[in-house]
Amino acid sequence: MDTTRFDSLSKQLATGATRRRAIAGLGALALGGAGVLGLTREALADDRRECIERCVDRGDEGVSLRKLRDRCRRRCENR
Repeated sequence: MDTTRFDSLSKQLATGATRRRAIAGLGALALGGAGVLGLTREALADDRRECIERCVDRGDEGVSLRKLRDRCRRRCENR
């Protein structure tokens, strides 16, 4: 990109915004990103929980429930 075009573009963007507006925009962007990250983590936790439950349901009869859950937890976390 030509430096003069970039400079003129940055000047055009800078003239329409006050410092307060810029800070408010950055704050909104940060809050939105945090919200999306939280939703993504919840979805991953739900998938992991479902994987563990399916694994336990299909588990061996002779193994204790505690060992079976530990084995399934390791298997579902490492996939």
